[in-house]
Amino acid sequence: MSEEGVVESDAESSDTDSPPQKRIVGKAVQNLFWADMKHRLVKKSRHLALATRTLLQAHTTSSSARLTNKFDKRVAGRLNSFEKHLGKHTKETSLLREHAKLKLLETSAPLRAEFMQKLRRLMKERATADPDMWDCVKGCYESVIDIIWEDVEKEIELNVELALLKSAECQEQSGPSSSWSCYCWLRRTVLRHYLPYDRSLFGKLTDPLYVALTLIMLIPNAGFRVSVLSLILTFILFPAPPDEFQLINFILLSKGTQFITGGLVSMSQGAVIYFKCFTWHDADLGQCISEHGPGRVSSLAGAMADYLGSIVLVWIAFLALPYSREHREEKRVAALGRSRPATGFEPRAAESKDGKGGRGGRLAMLLRYDVSCFALSLFVLFLLTLSTMELQDREVTPLRHLQENIFWCKAVAHGVPEEATYDVQRATSTVLVLHPVKLEVQHYAESQELRLGRGVVKTWCKDAVKAEAQNESPMVF
Repeated sequence: MSEEGVVESDAESSDTDSPPQKRIVGKAVQNLFWADMKHRLVKKSRHLALATRTLLQAHTTSSSARLTNKFDKRVAGRLNSFEKHLGKHTKETSLLREHAKLKLLETSAPLRAEFMQKLRRLMKERATADPDMWDCVKGCYESVIDIIWEDVEKEIELNVELALLKSAECQEQSGPSSSWSCYCWLRRTVLRHYLPYDRSLFGKLTDPLYVALTLIMLIPNAGFRVSVLSLILTFILFPAPPDEFQLINFILLSKGTQFITGGLVSMSQGAVIYFKCFTWHDADLGQCISEHGPGRVSSLAGAMADYLGSIVLVWIAFLALPYSREHREEKRVAALGRSRPATGFEPRAAESKDGKGGRGGRLAMLLRYDVSCFALSLFVLFLLTLSTMELQDREVTPLRHLQENIFWCKAVAHGVPEEATYDVQRATSTVLVLHPVKLEVQHYAESQELRLGRGVVKTWCKDAVKAEAQNESPMVF
């Protein structure tokens, strides 16, 4: 059977299975609608009883104070008992609503999977629609879509769960404790300002401490960027266990600043120094480069620290990934309240279909590429050092040649296209900032950006009520 026949048979089977599944999902939506309405009604009644009791307690008259006080106390006592009963009933209806949400997620999972498969086929068709495209390029496009799509499905499924199943206990949990109060205070201050969970880029730009740390890391001189990154990595690792998303975010942040500072800024700085020597010191050009060249920007120890530190810090963060935890998974377990059966959309802790799951996802492949680029730069540095040591120059010493070689090897190694590869990983991690279905992939604090669930449930409920009025099964995404 041809591939087109398989696709058509799959589509026909999915179409035949869809109506019963849609009826089941429609029933789950109706149950969620009535559970939510009941919870809202009980909650509003409790607030009304509380407001009435507060008004009665504050009410006094000057003419018949004694009689009014007795009446107020009796009514206030009745309202107090009624409010306690409503408070207990509010908790019960809240649990009932969360159970209805969980049932809706479980019953609608096949429909979401079917929709995602159709969307993937549509993306493949659109990407390879050019009739003149080579077959090898079409295969590459399809492979890239398959690789990325698995992560997209996981992230969408997990964020939908977190958006619908909120957990107050997880949102109010305390941070790590330690006997080093000064260290914990400094750690909390730096991480709260530099890696906030509830601020976008524009919100972070209004924070002076964030701007100061960012500007320090952009200074091209050796030691500034590595020192700040070492401090941030220490705060992430201790107290243990570190957070998985924070470690991945640190790796991407380190490589991004390395590309800007060690690559672009260093190359621009070296070009400006050479241009200055050529323009204003053309008579003694060699002496100008020897005394004020790019290698003189920092000492040999500082250059080596910046050269090796940029790589070692990333390796340390990557090696700590297997010992990290996923804060979002803890929120998911707390929201579900029990263990979920294994599905096709489990979080990243499980192995993926291609065997490249686990902590950090496919970041290991990019780290291996980073190691290859670093090894290549060391090999080039070794060759340059051997070639320059044979030069018999009176003015330029071998140590001065080594400084210049380190500067340019560092600039080239930090500015190679590996940063574009890390940008692909960053785009894959944040690909779910979708519009109008706004899924903010802030792995560390979905509690501040959970507007998706409310909007989807309202849409589902409206469709369910409209379909019920027409005696039809609701059409549910």
